Amino acid sequence: MLTRSKTRVVQIPKNTVDRNVKKVSTKKSKTVDKSIVHFADTTTNITIATTNDVNDNDTTTTTTTPTTTISNIQNENYVFKFTKISILLEHGFEETDLKKLKKAGFCTIEAIAYATRKELIKIKSHEIVCMEFKRATQIYKQRAAIKFITTGSKKLDGLLGGGIETGSLTEIFSEHRVLTSTFCENLAINCQQPTINGGHAKCVFIDTHGTFRTNNIIRIAQRRDLNAEECLENIAYVHVLNVDGLMKSLIDARALISEEKYSLLIINSIINHYRDFKMPEEACCRQNHLLKVFKVLHLIALEFNVAVLLVNEMVPSIENVKILIPAGGHTVSHATTTRLFFKNGHGNDKILQIYTSPHLAEAEASFSIANGEIGDV
Repeated sequence: MLTRSKTRVVQIPKNTVDRNVKKVSTKKSKTVDKSIVHFADTTTNITIATTNDVNDNDTTTTTTTPTTTISNIQNENYVFKFTKISILLEHGFEETDLKKLKKAGFCTIEAIAYATRKELIKIKSHEIVCMEFKRATQIYKQRAAIKFITTGSKKLDGLLGGGIETGSLTEIFSEHRVLTSTFCENLAINCQQPTINGGHAKCVFIDTHGTFRTNNIIRIAQRRDLNAEECLENIAYVHVLNVDGLMKSLIDARALISEEKYSLLIINSIINHYRDFKMPEEACCRQNHLLKVFKVLHLIALEFNVAVLLVNEMVPSIENVKILIPAGGHTVSHATTTRLFFKNGHGNDKILQIYTSPHLAEAEASFSIANGEIGDV
């Protein structure tokens, strides 16, 4: 006869993402054969219930969501939060399981929920995660909580709806000598400044070209009367030398962002080391690796509401070598959220054009780069 064990109910912070997590231990000696952890999201509180050996037809948790009118949605403040996997220790998981998950880059409950079953099995821990539907009102409140990192130019910020958007991937590519590296260095400082839209956060800077210069950061900070040493301390920098190093740095960045407050991740440039795949028969391997990298980037943006800024390069088109197009093909074009094209203007002026975006109209605006700083014309 099938029996039900006692149920424990504990409170965790509001607005945790809905999750159903089921874990079957690989250890034969474990007394708990099956555990089910259920995360139920409501506007008032969230409960976690665990049961052992339950029937699939039984219901472990029942929640009731209060009615919310559309008139007061805008007045509600949605806060992006993530739940550390250490909470699983209270529900039958062991410390060794958590170490394996962290080593693979899964530092939050959200990371496990976004992962595929195949990825989790590779960690030698059998996890089955089911994503649940959300009401569009919840998505609306999440979008209202999106932050923007200023570019330093009011015209560019106006064109972009406030600046570089958090929680999504922004790709920038440019003509020759448009100084996209300078643009990245300015954003690495801008994300640290206290503003109406947030601030006092840190930046992860992944450099594949080796063009990052601390002197530029110090010079910009001094012009703004900022503490140059503090600005440098708030930038976590790594110089990667190949595609495997790029993937490892993203896993390390994921763990880093889960421990401290970061608002920006920069990769300059995303496509550089993929030039190593030169032979036609290596094209499939290259694109598959790119897809894995972009999946991790998407998870970082979603888990932690971080802005991901990717610098791309331009290559001649196969149809017409005189025409330059962004590198990476359809893999990159479909993986990024917003694509921005930088081109030369008159004199020292530059032009930013919205190439593609799900919510921004195709338009362009002029700006200037003077003494290493972004500003208006």
